[in-house]
Amino acid sequence: MKKGSKRRVWAQETKNKAVELRKKDYSYNEISKQTGIPKSTLNNIFNPLELAGVRANFNVQEHLKKIHVMAMAKIRKNHQERLSKIKQAVAKEISGSKLLGDQFYGRSLVAMLYWAEGSKTPGTLAFVNTDPFLLLLYLTLLRQTYHIDENKLRVRLHLHHYHDIEKTKKFWSELLEIPLSKFGKIYIKQRSQTKKFRQNFAGICFVKYYDESLRNRILNTGEEIAVAICQSSRCDFDVPIAQLDRARPCGG
Repeated sequence: MKKGSKRRVWAQETKNKAVELRKKDYSYNEISKQTGIPKSTLNNIFNPLELAGVRANFNVQEHLKKIHVMAMAKIRKNHQERLSKIKQAVAKEISGSKLLGDQFYGRSLVAMLYWAEGSKTPGTLAFVNTDPFLLLLYLTLLRQTYHIDENKLRVRLHLHHYHDIEKTKKFWSELLEIPLSKFGKIYIKQRSQTKKFRQNFAGICFVKYYDESLRNRILNTGEEIAVAICQSSRCDFDVPIAQLDRARPCGG
C-alpha cells in the first residue's frame, strides 16, 4: 500500500461470507478467490473471538485426512498427465519409424529379449516370464522374423495353489495361439497357504522351442549387436567375448 493511501474497508456482507466459508473449512486461498479479500487481510477479519466460534468444532484429524485425499488426487492426476504426454510422444515417434517392418530390426529385438529373459541352457530355446504381454511380444517377433515349425512349440506352466488350472491353461493357449495339446504337465509350486506374498496373474509360463541351431543364432545375434554398439561408442573396446562370458553369471 502506498504511503498516504487508505486501507480498503470491506463490506460486512463480504466479511460474513468469508466467515461462513471459513466455518465450512475452506482454506485462505479458496476464500480469497471467492470473496476477493487478500489472504493477508483475512487474519484481521478472523479475529480471535470469531476464530473461537469458527474453529470450535474443527477436527484436526478429519481436516488432515481431507487434505491428504485432495493432495493424493492431485498427485495422481499430474502423474497421469505426464504419462499421457510421454505415451503420445512415443506413439508419434514409433508411427513415423520405418523400422517396424524391417526383418533385421525384428530379429534384433528378439535377440535382446531372449538375451535378457531366455534360458541359456544348451539345446532348447526357452523363454520364461510372468508377464503375458512380454511373452506375446517375444513369440510374435519370433514368428514374424524366423520361419519356425509350430509343431516344435511347447508350453510349461508353474502355478500356485490359488490358480484355476484349466482356466489358466486356456488363457495362455488363446493368448499365444498354441493348442492345449502342446502344454506339458502343470507344476504346482509348493508355498505356504497362510504366509502373505504377492500373487501373480497367471503363474510362470515357459515357451519352449526345440532347435539348438536357432537358439545359437539368436544369442549370437544379440552378442554381435552388443559388440557393434559398444565398439561404436568406445574406440578402446577390444575385450574378447570369451572373457566377457567368464565375467557374466552364466555364459550362453
